[in-house]
Amino acid sequence: EDLVARLGGDEIAVFMQDIKSSEIAERQAKLLTTALKRVYKEQGKKIEISASIGVVVTFNSKKDFETLYLAADDLMYDIKREKKDGYKLVVNF
Repeated sequence: EDLVARLGGDEIAVFMQDIKSSEIAERQAKLLTTALKRVYKEQGKKIEISASIGVVVTFNSKKDFETLYLAADDLMYDIKREKKDGYKLVVNF
């Protein structure tokens, strides 16, 4: 029942419903960053690919999609500024 959508460019959103704990969302974020991390060598050049992920976990929230999306987007940009590979999670937003 999860939804994965390409929002544009290299930005992808993953929506998970009815998760039982924030640990599940954190585990998925770890798996995704690990799966996407790659180093390629092409014609003497090294190209590194990684993921910066913002995760917002909310239980019984009345927040709308846009509010949750913008919060996750802010977290993603925090990671990009800090280290450019990993995730940042906030619970009960």
